[in-house]
Parts: sequence; structure tokens; C-alpha cells
Amino acid sequence: MPKGVKKETTEPTTQANGKPKNKMDGVRRAMSTLGNEAKPIKIQEWLKTSFKIKMPISTISNYKSLILKEGKASKNGRRVKRKGGRPKAAPSSAGGITVQDIEAVKSLVDQMGAEKVQQLAQVLAK
Repeated sequence: MPKGVKKETTEPTTQANGKPKNKMDGVRRAMSTLGNEAKPIKIQEWLKTSFKIKMPISTISNYKSLILKEGKASKNGRRVKRKGGRPKAAPSSAGGITVQDIEAVKSLVDQMGAEKVQQLAQVLAK
């Protein structure tokens, strides 16, 4: 099996008595009944009345987030990790200055000094 591909499970998600296999499965079943937009408090009430499962709202919220993320993937199915905290600016099709351009000039100024970069710019502008 290729790395990163989930195996298909044939395990039943319910026990013989009809209860969910675990609490995560209980939240899944509640969300399938109540909908993805159901608030954690409603899910908590549903779990308590349907299966007599007591669960903190914070746990329900975490499980709900994980369940909703399971259905999402990037274009190629891989998670995108980005180095650095800020997103990269898209180049302007109108020939404008991008953040990368400014960073490149700043790097030159740090290396050569502002006067030398100014002289270089004047020579290039001619």
C-alpha cells in the first residue's frame, strides 16, 4: 500500500447492541443525523439521549473539527506545509512591485549599502 493512503476498514462502526464503537464514532453519527453545522451543545444532548454517552463540549468540538477536516484535501491529496509565517505574494500581471521584489532590494541594500544600490539603479535606468 503506498505511503499516505488510508486502508479501507471493514470493521463495523457499531457494537452488537447498536451503540457507537467509540466516542468519535458517536460524534460522527450525531453529525450525520443533526448536520455538520450542529452546535456542540446539541450534539452533547443528542449523544446523552440516544446512547447515554456523557462527553465534554470541548471534546465534542475537537472531534467535530477533526471529522470535518477528514473530508478536505488539497488538489493532489497532500497537506501543504509552508515555510515562514506569511503567504507569498502573487506576481502582478500589470508589472507592479511584489513583496519579493522589495525583499530582494532590501537584501541588496543590506549587502552593498544604500548609496551603491542607488548608483546601480541609476546605471540600470539609463
